[in-house]
Amino acid sequence: LSGKQFLVYPANNAEKQHTPFAEIMGLLESAPMEQGIRTAALDIFQLLAEAEAKVHGIAPDQVTFHEVGSWDSITDIVSAAFLIQRLNINSASCTPLPLGSGRVQTTHGLLPVPAPATAELLRDLPVIDDGIPGERVTPTGAAILKYLRPQPRQPLSTLLKTIGMG
Repeated sequence: LSGKQFLVYPANNAEKQHTPFAEIMGLLESAPMEQGIRTAALDIFQLLAEAEAKVHGIAPDQVTFHEVGSWDSITDIVSAAFLIQRLNINSASCTPLPLGSGRVQTTHGLLPVPAPATAELLRDLPVIDDGIPGERVTPTGAAILKYLRPQPRQPLSTLLKTIGMG
């Protein structure tokens, strides 16, 4: 395996984790980047906001991101948008995504794996219980995949159709 190093330094060494959706939208709107990259990044964050809004019972514009509002998640999404645009991706496929199991510590406390917003984003995507515990797909990864609208590679894949919380 080989690769290049990719370093990101947050402005003012900020470690902000609680970022309102509107603030991220404003940050992306004003960032010096190509419009196609900006649009893709905004669309991915919109998917995240819609999933968070649904599980919290609020409107997307009222969402404040916690873990996915930190600079590393913003970098992940902008980087994915950059690659999607540069590679001119117009179709995607994926093998079943591992659901994981157990619980994950979040700012909301312990949540089941996959976390509710992640499960919402995985809706209609192929999934599998591979028996490996822990968080196997992050909310950021799920939002990027949802944006790509992948088609299942295996015709008999299991699709996550509904979730329940209580």
